[in-house]
Amino acid sequence: MRRMLSQKDSRILKLVEFLYDKDELLMRDLCGELNVSAKTLKNDIENARLILSPIDIKVSGNKGVKLEIPSNYSITYLYTALLSTSLEFGLLEKIFLCETYTVDELAEELFISSSSLRRMVGRMNKVLQEEEMEINLNPVQIIGNELRIYNFFIHYVVERYYFRKTIFSKAQIEVVKELVDLVLKIDYVEFEYRDRERFQLFLLVQLTRMKNNHFVTEEPNTKSDRQNFFGDVDTSSIEKKLKDSFYKEFSSQNLSQLFSIFSEGKWSFDYNQLLKHSKTNPELKQTKEKFEVLIESIASKYRIEQASREELLVYLCNSRMLDYGTYHMLYDNLEMIVKHFKHDYFEGIEFIRLKLTEIFEGEILKEYKINEYICILIIHWDKFLIELEREVTPLKIGFVYDVKEQYRKLIQDEISYRFKKRFTIKVINGDGLVDVEKVKNQCDLILTNLPGIVIPGLEVICFPIYPKEKDWSKLESFYSNFSFLK
Repeated sequence: MRRMLSQKDSRILKLVEFLYDKDELLMRDLCGELNVSAKTLKNDIENARLILSPIDIKVSGNKGVKLEIPSNYSITYLYTALLSTSLEFGLLEKIFLCETYTVDELAEELFISSSSLRRMVGRMNKVLQEEEMEINLNPVQIIGNELRIYNFFIHYVVERYYFRKTIFSKAQIEVVKELVDLVLKIDYVEFEYRDRERFQLFLLVQLTRMKNNHFVTEEPNTKSDRQNFFGDVDTSSIEKKLKDSFYKEFSSQNLSQLFSIFSEGKWSFDYNQLLKHSKTNPELKQTKEKFEVLIESIASKYRIEQASREELLVYLCNSRMLDYGTYHMLYDNLEMIVKHFKHDYFEGIEFIRLKLTEIFEGEILKEYKINEYICILIIHWDKFLIELEREVTPLKIGFVYDVKEQYRKLIQDEISYRFKKRFTIKVINGDGLVDVEKVKNQCDLILTNLPGIVIPGLEVICFPIYPKEKDWSKLESFYSNFSFLK
């Protein structure tokens, strides 16, 4: 979805993400890295300051550029701020909420000309069509695969509004809360807070689309199930509240369509429902069996109990059965999580990836889906991360410290404490550096308190006699950026 951003917003996104991992960069180096002129970079920095405040980009007198993020903010605010000021995403939000605009009215709302709006929509549709949806301007509406449209706006609201749902009215939020409580009561299900919030958002997005007369096409063999979803439960009170808050009549059949994914077996509240649905849904049955093979393979390799097996199967099957597009707009948080795990637990993550490819043979698994499966396994499988930790590949430090033995041992002990199994330490005396090739074969890094040591092709970090936090951060940075693929 990043490709929908304007050129200016795309440059700002690239600029801030690049600065985030750097301490400070010179303007000329930054121009080279981003492939922009000094004038363009200066303008982008000023625009970024306006958009991202209180996140700031500092430019020092000697033209050093540094990103400053207040302690009560994180990099995720970058993506929320960009979405809030983006013309492209602002246009989508306006049409999503109201489809009675004319092109001229929309252009006026966005402070652009009608011709600029048409050009922008043409550019956006090239991206949206890949997600099986598009913006139509005659009449103004968003059309396409309704389930993918739901998925798109659910993740837009999460990323843009942090689950606050302020895009919807208070009355709409309250009646949907009541509807969720009713459904969970019928099915004897309890949700955690965040799952409940996401469920509410799922319904709010659907109801907004229904308000604008967009519905999922019913399949003949599911029609009767949808009509009977609520059984004998009286929904007239909720139907009236929905009418008052969304300004549209909703029949009991409309309400049943809200929960069609549950009656069709695409989503299970718990393991018992998963078993029940898998008896009538062949695709779900096959999916469940494949994930059982995956879980068994991991359990066998790592000799780990399958205590969370039922929960894992529910999450994995739900994820696969409801694959209606990517789960993010600008910030791929799962990719960041997997990237972190892959660095520290490369062999374990690769084992999962290879098993997924083997189990779903003949199918091209999308990267975002693989990341989602990996995160589910690591987050929801008790003790799995502990087992991966045991397979961490340590880096070898050549320890050249010109101090007494007891003091040297103190530094070694602190390295072991701070970095656990991330480093092994080989003590090297000063004359031991003479054989450069031997040192390079035995070490990934030289850690010393002797300034000026240079070994071609090998990183050297120089500490003071006793390191401070900023010195330890150099060692942390080295491990984080080390490539284990050699």
